[in-house]
Amino acid sequence: MLSTVLVVAPLVAIFVYLVLKGASSLNLAFFTQIPKPEGEVGGGMANAIVGSEFLLALASFIGVPIGIGGGIFLAEFGRGRNWPTRCGSPRMCSTASRRS
Repeated sequence: MLSTVLVVAPLVAIFVYLVLKGASSLNLAFFTQIPKPEGEVGGGMANAIVGSEFLLALASFIGVPIGIGGGIFLAEFGRGRNWPTRCGSPRMCSTASRRS
C-alpha cells in the first residue's frame, strides 16, 4: 500500500501542476488555428486534430468491412474444417463467452 502511494503521489502532483498551468491556454483558438512559426506567440492544433480524424476514418473504412466480413464468414461457414475457420472460430467463441 505504501509503495502504491509513493508511486502515485508524484504522478498526481505532476498532473495537478499541468492542469493548473495549462488550463488557461485551452480556448477555442487553440483547437481551430493552425500552428504558427517557431518563436511566435499563439497557434493551435487544427492540423493535428484534422490529421487524427483522417487516420481514424481511414482505419475505420478499412477495418470495419473486414471485421463484418470475417464475422459473416464465421457465422455462415464456421462449421467447416478450412484453415480460416480453424484459426478464427475458436477465438471468436471463447472471447464472446469469457467472463470478466
